[in-house]
Amino acid sequence: MNTQSPNSWQPLLGGIVAALLVLIAFNSFVILNPGQAGVLSILGKAQDGVLLEGIHLRPPLVSNVDIYDLTVQKFEVPAESSTKDLQDLKASFAINFRLDPLQVVEIRRTQGTLQNIVAKIIAPQTQESFKIAAA
Repeated sequence: MNTQSPNSWQPLLGGIVAALLVLIAFNSFVILNPGQAGVLSILGKAQDGVLLEGIHLRPPLVSNVDIYDLTVQKFEVPAESSTKDLQDLKASFAINFRLDPLQVVEIRRTQGTLQNIVAKIIAPQTQESFKIAAA
């Protein structure tokens, strides 16, 4: 014989609902530290307007904030080339760069991540410039 009342599951259900509401509430905020910028994407679409340092609201569960480092980045690029008299040259360049905070949304749309910027723009341009200078 069952001696529990039929409403004994209601406190458990109330606790689960309260926990979900707290989880959604904490998922509604993003905090960006100094030297960071964020791009808000809702359902995969980057929204106009850069999120700069501070606390920002975002739609829970359907949004994502991509965070970019705005401080000076250092990237080392190895380069090889040959001179006119077929001498092999090897060099290593240290490239310092930083992202423009006003262009972060456009960078997110066209290049994606910081690693893509380094791999697709900075490294090839540095190697090409070294080859032109060595020739």
